[in-house]
Amino acid sequence: MIPQTAWTERKFEFNQPIGVFPITVERLRGTPIRLQAMLTNATDENLTQKVGDKWSLIEQVNHLCNCEEIWLGRVRDILDHKEIFERRTLKTDLQSEQIETLLKNFSAARHKLISLVENMDEQTASLTINHPRLQRPIRLMDTLFSTAEHDDHHLAKIRELVW
Repeated sequence: MIPQTAWTERKFEFNQPIGVFPITVERLRGTPIRLQAMLTNATDENLTQKVGDKWSLIEQVNHLCNCEEIWLGRVRDILDHKEIFERRTLKTDLQSEQIETLLKNFSAARHKLISLVENMDEQTASLTINHPRLQRPIRLMDTLFSTAEHDDHHLAKIRELVW
């Protein structure tokens, strides 16, 4: 199996055409469903099992839940025409140890994000904001693309642990 590149080593060009926006939104819409499908047969033991110092399944899902506040905040920052993303700290505490609760929370949080972006026009999807860590402006489209990539990164990690 090919080892997955660490998230912190990923580089993004953010040069997708705006026509990729509907595809990106569809990827984001599908993450809760894909996550649910992956974890349907996971046992309690499997959910909490750790391999070395890597996150367990439950920690992966908690991380996805905790990130939703950041993604939603970034979109709102752009829609509010802020010059730079407001600094948000990622929560590190577990939201829950019950997978059903986590899946429900993630789905509800993602629904908020999708509701905000699903009917955007090209002009709105093209709005930019300065990204402090990347030291460059990025479009709302790019923020969502990065979120979809982050989802897929963790779904691949979860798939490794489930199988």
